[in-house]
Amino acid sequence: MTSKMTNKDFTTGLSALRGVRDDIKAIRKELAQLEADRDKRILALGAYEKAKADRIAPAAGLSVVDVVALVPHLGPQQPAPPSLS
Repeated sequence: MTSKMTNKDFTTGLSALRGVRDDIKAIRKELAQLEADRDKRILALGAYEKAKADRIAPAAGLSVVDVVALVPHLGPQQPAPPSLS
């Protein structure tokens, strides 16, 4: 047996959905702030002379590639091309 939704049920459902939407919006804002804080901390740690992306990445919950994107000098260094002299 299938129950039919009434107009009142539908209106109540829309109201509840708007509440969820507002909760998601607030959580996304908080998440963006946390991610910005994490990125600042990665940049600060990356300034340390002996910093390594493979040590920072798991602590930050990111991949090594993501850390290197934020702190490029932590990535693999390209050898200088041979001179043609």
